[in-house]
Amino acid sequence: MLTTILRDMRVRPPAVVDAEVMIDFPDGRFPDVEAAWTAERGNLPASAEHVHWDWVRKLGSPNYRFVAITVGTSVEGLMAIARQPRASRLTAGVQAVYVDFIEVAPWNLPWYPSGARFKWVGKSLLATACRLSEQAGCGGRVALSSLSQAEGFYRTCGMRECGTNYGMVYFEYTEADATTLRTQIGV
Repeated sequence: MLTTILRDMRVRPPAVVDAEVMIDFPDGRFPDVEAAWTAERGNLPASAEHVHWDWVRKLGSPNYRFVAITVGTSVEGLMAIARQPRASRLTAGVQAVYVDFIEVAPWNLPWYPSGARFKWVGKSLLATACRLSEQAGCGGRVALSSLSQAEGFYRTCGMRECGTNYGMVYFEYTEADATTLRTQIGV
């Protein structure tokens, strides 16, 4: 079993808690996750760019590998990684694993009305993507296209801007960046 650490923001001072990283998250769990998250998305501002996402609809694609971060039975974050790596924009001649979708549970967003339950969920998902990239022979390199509201988050995670993709900022980790993140998070 692969684990990571999160910060539980419901206690003072925040406590470090263990979380499970579930690679190849079971399809049968998505309807329950989506039901819980949809109910909570109603507490987010209408301007949140990802509130329309439906993870159940993403299941039909054989192009993705799904990853979840869980604490107990609660799913705290989800990620869809493209099964086919893409050419790196930072390093010629090598590939990067591409994250097509990444989302933390609504209650883990900093602007959630009662404040985030857990921190480091998104970073833990990115660190897991770096690990999967290493396993795929891509040296930890990870790429993604960011919604505008998440650009600051990816910058604070050490991702490098590499132009645009479909009108969104394209970010990528180098091999060294991936090592730094994985060391910080422990995945």
